[in-house]
Amino acid sequence: MGRRTFLKAAALGTAAAALVHGGTSGLRFGALSALADDLSTFQCTANDVRIIGAGQIINEPCDCPGGTFNAEVQFTVENNAASDRGCITLHLVPAGPIPNQLDVILQGSIPGKTTQVMTGFINNYPCGSGLVCFGSAEGDGRRRCDAGQCSTVSWTVPGQDSCPPDKQISSKCRHQRICIQGRGGVSLDCDTSVDGVQDNCPVPCGGFKTLRLSAIGGVGPFTYSLSDGQEFGPTDVTSHDFEVGPVTENTDYTGSVTDGTGCTKSDEVRLTTTAITPEISVTDTDNCNGVVTVSTSVAGFEGCSFAYTIDGDPAANVENDTTIVRVNSNGTLSYRNLDNTCHTIGVTAT
Repeated sequence: MGRRTFLKAAALGTAAAALVHGGTSGLRFGALSALADDLSTFQCTANDVRIIGAGQIINEPCDCPGGTFNAEVQFTVENNAASDRGCITLHLVPAGPIPNQLDVILQGSIPGKTTQVMTGFINNYPCGSGLVCFGSAEGDGRRRCDAGQCSTVSWTVPGQDSCPPDKQISSKCRHQRICIQGRGGVSLDCDTSVDGVQDNCPVPCGGFKTLRLSAIGGVGPFTYSLSDGQEFGPTDVTSHDFEVGPVTENTDYTGSVTDGTGCTKSDEVRLTTTAITPEISVTDTDNCNGVVTVSTSVAGFEGCSFAYTIDGDPAANVENDTTIVRVNSNGTLSYRNLDNTCHTIGVTAT
């Protein structure tokens, strides 16, 4: 007698989570309770059944305010044996946003030497998880793995007890990494030079900034757009850099990604301008008297506004009987003093 185990449907969290659906047979069962199986340490040597590619979630909402949904997942299943294989169960070890072991039962059977799509249901699946792969790829095809390290496919052969899996079935199984593809997320990063996604970044007045808009784990092709009107795609690349500027005031940008299913998700950043020190040139300083014209320049930061000071006071407050102050339309300052005293002219840029 070979080793035998109880295969049990499982839940995300503490509630029952697995529902079953029988491929082309049309069989469908209600929720099944109990804990999930970890078959990582089982002596799995058979290769009768395997999952091809990633299972595809076909019903994830684009707008998911509750954070979870009841996922309908289609798996492409290959039966390499000559006879039918049934009660195909995917034993998924924890991965990514899924904290618990999970059994997904593909109820029904698949004829020998065929490949077909079979569907499983998982309650309370996290929205926006993108591509989640359960188990180490290094465990594929190995006889045993360390506990909790390998996801496993198990099945019954003709004449054995059939599902529901509260009955004992044989330990005919195959270890393999099993992936599920859902909708992904979006991030807009205003500083890629540091770890993590930054959503608030300083920019020198009149400066430029690169914003990186990324599609995280979704299904392409992707179209990228920025709230200033820039757009890129559709494309299979999973991120795109937009250059913005000159930035002359605090500015919010929204980046949006539309995936291959037409779902659009967005993220935001804020760019905050910071003070800079402009250069001052003076055209006339003879005897600290007469008319002095002051010009300012900030290389690479065109578009800034300049505020002048005389001896530390705003220029607008300085004019009196002995001085005349005028900020010209071209941004220069005309200053005339008749007191035969030298004064300090300052400027800030905003």
